[in-house]
Amino acid sequence: MSVAAFQKTINTLIAEGFLESKNSTGVFVRSDPPHLYRLGLALPIYSPAEIQADSLWSALILSVDKFQFEGQPVTLVPYYVNTPNNQGKGVATLQKDAAKKRLCGAMFFAHNSTVVLPEGFPRISFDYDPEKTPEDHIRMATDYVQQFSLAMEEILVRGARKVAVIFQETQKSPALLRFREIAEASGCAVPIEWMLPLNISLVDNIAQQWLIAGLFSDNRKEKPDGIIVMNDNLLPTVNNQLLALGMIPGETIQVVSHCNRPSLQRILGGVSYIGYHAEEILTSSMTCIRNYRPGPQPITLISAQKI
Repeated sequence: MSVAAFQKTINTLIAEGFLESKNSTGVFVRSDPPHLYRLGLALPIYSPAEIQADSLWSALILSVDKFQFEGQPVTLVPYYVNTPNNQGKGVATLQKDAAKKRLCGAMFFAHNSTVVLPEGFPRISFDYDPEKTPEDHIRMATDYVQQFSLAMEEILVRGARKVAVIFQETQKSPALLRFREIAEASGCAVPIEWMLPLNISLVDNIAQQWLIAGLFSDNRKEKPDGIIVMNDNLLPTVNNQLLALGMIPGETIQVVSHCNRPSLQRILGGVSYIGYHAEEILTSSMTCIRNYRPGPQPITLISAQKI
């Protein structure tokens, strides 16, 4: 090849992160090339401004600055793939980067399972119901049943005996049935009508506020003395409604909420948090990618802990 073509090739590999130039010392192969330590995040949104809409996405991006795997820093690259028929720029860029091995793998969040990627490319499907994702995907989910069990233990410690449960409306039936079993075995009163499905995209919807207020209606013979919030994106709605009713978490009512850490959300006084740290999700993701071989994949559940 010509000198010009050679120099262009070197410059491209430097720009893509496979090589690094050390001034007059020379050009070297990087110890953390992108096909080993660069993870794509396929987000079901249109723009960076929407990342804060989900605490898990923002936790992953906040956490990666200090995260290392195998002693090397990991880079997260967001791709915005919420486009009609998977024809958007984010999808095309992800497909190109995967084909050119600029990524070690990509993580999808319960959406866009039809995005075509190169055969054998490690693809994580992070889903509420991982059993329904394709078997050749790396199937991953947070363990909601274990999370609810920990939350129930915590609210009992805090003295609550009549408990309402607020959860994301997309929560699947098998998990909800396990919630009921755990609630009934706890000795707490958790009536079915106190288990409320809310939509995180409608957090300011007045009808959802009425549902929460209805738990404490004067017409009720029994009212909750505790609330478990299974998705922290719903916590601001719950907290605002409690304050509007003159109820103070940790004093007049006990509240245990899910959380993802690190977080941009304000930590609320009087609330106990049960949840997940993004570093554990990143470690599990990178481990699964490193061990990936084409074929049926097991399901990896991320356990919750008291934060």
